[in-house]
Amino acid sequence: MKQVVLSFVGEDRAGLVRDLADIVAEYGGTWQESRMIRLDGQFAGLARVVFPTEAASIGEQLQSRSTPAMQIVVTEIRDVASVERKRYAFDLVGPDRPGIIFETTRELAEHQANIIEMSSSVSPAPMSGTPMFACSGIVEVSVDRSLPEPADWALGDVLSVDFNIVETADDAASG
Repeated sequence: MKQVVLSFVGEDRAGLVRDLADIVAEYGGTWQESRMIRLDGQFAGLARVVFPTEAASIGEQLQSRSTPAMQIVVTEIRDVASVERKRYAFDLVGPDRPGIIFETTRELAEHQANIIEMSSSVSPAPMSGTPMFACSGIVEVSVDRSLPEPADWALGDVLSVDFNIVETADDAASG
């Protein structure tokens, strides 16, 4: 068996995922997991796919199917040692400003927190219409570490945001 991660992006249109699924099925692959989203007319996604063969050319064959309408990148998954980790969920809300993602991810990295999932958006505040940034995600750290309480992070002071982070029930996650 051969496991790969397919990354794809293209102009949003009906049938784009079907076209990709058709290519995967053509090579006998099965979708194990995926995340997809439409952003400003572009449709992007990631999918973990398993193929029944070790044929080295599957990646090349799939990438050769890229078109200007849909770019496909294939990354082979290598066996990685499983490591026990603690998982935390975080959320942040505050006025939008340049550098907010940089400051947030910088501080997460300083605490050796590995981002597993993250999403963000900007929308107008209900009363004032001020652009408000919202970000939420999941991070993991090694089991021998614990992340500080939300009040002990510099994010709230530096960015003037509300920041919360809590350990989740899935504290035995593996990488």
